[in-house]
Amino acid sequence: MPKVSNVSSAILQLLQERVEKIRRGELDRVYRRVKLSPKEKDAIDALSHSIVSKVMDAPVTVLKAASADSTSADFVDAVDRLFNLGCANSAPAH
Repeated sequence: MPKVSNVSSAILQLLQERVEKIRRGELDRVYRRVKLSPKEKDAIDALSHSIVSKVMDAPVTVLKAASADSTSADFVDAVDRLFNLGCANSAPAH
């Protein structure tokens, strides 16, 4: 059975990858529809990155703090389910 902190790290990585994939997909969709200069694209990219970072701050902080104690498994399961990361079936039993 993997250490809880390893499971927390894996969930955090999956969550960050999922959010980044969504962010990039939305940017690509906008860039195809709207003609923007490279400077404008950079500004929009930076803005979206900042928003994602701020939204992700609380879940990342809670998971990191919980990984130090026995509540980690509950938080990992909740994040997995909330963000549909697909780990619930493959995660170790609590």
